[in-house]
Amino acid sequence: MGVRELNIKRFVLTLLIGLFVSLLVSGATCYACSCISLTLEQKIERAEQIFTGKVVGIWHNKKLDQAKVEFEVTSIYKGDVPSVTHVFSSTISTKCGISFQFGKSYLVFKNSDGTTSFCSGTGAINDEKPLDERLGKPLQTYEHVSSLGLNDIKLRYHYEEIGAVRIDPRDKALIPLQDHLFKEVGIERLSNPDDHEQIRLAKGNKEVTVFTGSNILLLKNGPKYMDSISIRDIGIVYAPLRDLMEELDFSVVWNEQDRSITLNDNNAVVSLPNKIENFSKLEAFQRNISKNVPDNMRIVRYSIDSGPIYIDLDYRDDSVSIWMKFDPIRDKMTVEKAYKVSCKSMIWEEKPWSGKLLSLDGCSDGQKHYLLSIIPILKPT
Repeated sequence: MGVRELNIKRFVLTLLIGLFVSLLVSGATCYACSCISLTLEQKIERAEQIFTGKVVGIWHNKKLDQAKVEFEVTSIYKGDVPSVTHVFSSTISTKCGISFQFGKSYLVFKNSDGTTSFCSGTGAINDEKPLDERLGKPLQTYEHVSSLGLNDIKLRYHYEEIGAVRIDPRDKALIPLQDHLFKEVGIERLSNPDDHEQIRLAKGNKEVTVFTGSNILLLKNGPKYMDSISIRDIGIVYAPLRDLMEELDFSVVWNEQDRSITLNDNNAVVSLPNKIENFSKLEAFQRNISKNVPDNMRIVRYSIDSGPIYIDLDYRDDSVSIWMKFDPIRDKMTVEKAYKVSCKSMIWEEKPWSGKLLSLDGCSDGQKHYLLSIIPILKPT
């Protein structure tokens, strides 16, 4: 087990055991806190609002000692409760906090100050166990549909449209965490594809773990607290686009004119027919190779009449080889298939009619050169 994986497991255990799991509020006895003994009738009398609902979001503060928990309300038993509401709860068991779990349903007794606790009477519910008849019949019920809208927001990767993003009720752009999008932008999923609760992603030397239903992003140097949450809708997890992608070294650009969002890979060289963007990254990659410093990067190569070709380069300190992954997924004019080879060196060739050609040489499949990029006569930007 690697150090990074061990750190994630430790953080998750801390999150689930030390912070979130102080009490499993399914009617279990509270050992860590002391409550005043109250009857159900007294708890009903004390509560300002009583409702059932499903947890759709959990916001943690930086001290991790309190959570703001958002519910989609299904039934109201007391008070005026909107269809989506929130309560505050301590995450510390000795303070009778509740470890709310994303996606679970609860009977909630909300106090006048907006808080709830184990002592208030709040607890998890399920379809097999009916609610106590002393609550009476619901005053009102709600039916919920997806609260996410496409809103006609296009998503681009450099100059290529690759999909669309959704907008949450707080007007925040959310990106679907789907493998076909990861492939487009060069992100690797490190976690199990069937795990929809903790999604671990990597790009180059950057790693991020997304926790569904939470405002926490786990980075290499610790947690980041977002002002929005990752959610799951119809089996797909959506994460706050800007927070996530900027941590993976993308620039996020909003274009009001055509209502689109563009992701620019800061670790990529974009090779266009008449210019090269971010050429300094290629120069830095070559310098690192000469010094035996591990590095990785991407070349997005456009031709005049077709879509881009993605070329991922990886130089490792445990090898003398430069690994290249060639992916023409977006180039509709080529018959080439994706492949991966290792090569010994990068070489320049001077061509007076076009400029300088950068290629890989001495590759594992016996081919002499693999063209990476053409630097035109015009000065690269």
